[in-house]
Amino acid sequence: PIMPFRLYNSLMGLAKESLAVVGPEGAEAGKGPDLVDLGPETDPELLVLVDRLKNLLKELPKPNTSTLRYIARHLRRIAELEDDNKMSPSNLGIVFGPSLMRPRPSGATVSLSSLVDYPYQARIVETLIVFYPAIFHSDSSRPACTSSTRTQSLQQ
Repeated sequence: PIMPFRLYNSLMGLAKESLAVVGPEGAEAGKGPDLVDLGPETDPELLVLVDRLKNLLKELPKPNTSTLRYIARHLRRIAELEDDNKMSPSNLGIVFGPSLMRPRPSGATVSLSSLVDYPYQARIVETLIVFYPAIFHSDSSRPACTSSTRTQSLQQ
């Protein structure tokens, strides 16, 4: 997967914390309210989790980071057309979460943990889509002018 097996447990932990931030009932059910980036108005606890996800993604190999950035940007463009295609960031997370991350394979064809973790995988992908600018655009590996130029071209 794009997200290496060694990061899987940390990613699931972040997703569970994200759901707990919105309320313990969300964490238990494995589904909280949809994430929304409210800029400075966003819950500070949620922003801390987004920052922790960003730092965790720094452990990805460069090709994985580039691929994930490209996929997240594309999924964000799809989510911007949600009124037409019914694909919200949450729905996209459900579809793409298991493809982008999964636990290390075990003897079973589909491990129980991977079935239980589907909502958390979805939450990570939803976070990547909703908080794409915060996670990917402030990378020090890209010049600021290139980032803003690309953002402007995407918006057009």
